[in-house]
Amino acid sequence: EISNAYEVLSDDEKRSAYDQFGHNFDQAGAGFEGFQGFTNAEDIFKEFFSQAAGGGGGRQGGFWNPFQQENWDYPEKGDDLRVVLALDFMDAVNGAKKDVSVKCKSHCSTCEGTGYKKGSERSTCARCKGTGLEVFQQGFFQTHQTCGACGGKGFTQPSCESCGGVGLVWDVKDVSVTIPPGVENGVSLRVRDHGDAGRRGGPRGHLYVKVQVREHPMFKRQGADVHVDVPISVTQAILGGTVRVPLLYGIETVTIPSGTQPADRMTMRQRGVKRLNSNSYGKQYVHFQIEIPRKLSNRQMELLEEFAQEGGEILHDKNSSESAPTDQGSTTFSLYQAAKNALFGSCSNKNNKDTDESTEAKQKESA
Repeated sequence: EISNAYEVLSDDEKRSAYDQFGHNFDQAGAGFEGFQGFTNAEDIFKEFFSQAAGGGGGRQGGFWNPFQQENWDYPEKGDDLRVVLALDFMDAVNGAKKDVSVKCKSHCSTCEGTGYKKGSERSTCARCKGTGLEVFQQGFFQTHQTCGACGGKGFTQPSCESCGGVGLVWDVKDVSVTIPPGVENGVSLRVRDHGDAGRRGGPRGHLYVKVQVREHPMFKRQGADVHVDVPISVTQAILGGTVRVPLLYGIETVTIPSGTQPADRMTMRQRGVKRLNSNSYGKQYVHFQIEIPRKLSNRQMELLEEFAQEGGEILHDKNSSESAPTDQGSTTFSLYQAAKNALFGSCSNKNNKDTDESTEAKQKESA
C-alpha cells in the first residue's frame, strides 16, 4: 500500500486524477481503496500507522504513531536498583535485619518532581504552535521532526533551578532489609518501592539485594543440610564411646559406634538449616575424623604390641637396623616405622640375598 501510494503521489497525472475522481480514477484505482478521501501524504501515512497500531493512535500494539503527541505530564516508574550484601553464616541461618546504604534518585523537593519552576505557567510553543513537530515541505512530500524549541512537548515552561528541569536529584538512603531464616548464598531479595524515583512524580522502582554468605570455619552448607567434622581417637573408633558434637543451635552428645571407620558419618535429622519459607529443617552430617597419635609412652607401646601379636600382625624385626630406638626417655616407637618394617622388611632382605647371589655368580664366571 505504501508503494502504491508513493507511485500515485510521485506522478503528477495520477495525483491530479486521484484528487479529482478519488480511488476510482481511470478505472484503475481498485488497489487504492485504502487511501480514499485523503488529499496529501500525511493523511495516507496517518491512516497506515493508525491501522498498524490496531485502529488507535500513539503507542498501541507495539507500533508508534509519529503524528500523535506524547503525554509529557504522564508519570513514569523509576528504575530498579541492585546492591550486594555480605552476610555472616549464622545470620543467613537464623535470619536478621540489616541496613543497606543505597545511592538512588529522589524527587526534587523544590519542584516536587515536576522539573518546572514552582509557580510558573506553561505557554504554547511559538515555533511548532503546540504540535511538538516541525514540518518541512519537500516537493509533494512533507517531513516531520521533533521541535527543537520545546523538545516535542508543544509548550515551554521555566525549568526548576535545583534539578535543572529533570525533577530528580541524587540521594543516599539507608534501607532496612529483612533477611529470612534459611536464605542461601546468591539469592536476591526484593524490597519494594526502594529503587529510583520516577520522572514527573512517578513511583519508585524496586531494590534487589543479592546476598553473599560468608563461609563458616566449622560448618559447610549444602542447601538446607550442613556438614561438620568431629575428631575422635583410635580407641574411640575401635571400642566406641561418646563425643560432643557442635550444632547450629547448640551442642549435643552422640554415641560413637564401635568399629567406626574413617569414612563413616552420622546423620542427625532436623538439625540442619531451616528451609526458606517452610517450617522444616535439613539434616546435619557428622563426619568422624580418626586421629592417629604421633607419640606414645612405653606402656602404650607395649599394649599396642600385645594387641598386634594377638591379631597375628608383624610389627618390625628387632634385629633390623631400622628397629625402634632404645632410648627409654623419648618416643619408644614410631607407628610409621613399624608399618615400614612390616611392609618392606622382608622384601629388603630378599633383594639383598638376590644381589649377593648375583655377585657370587659373576665372580665364579670371571674366574
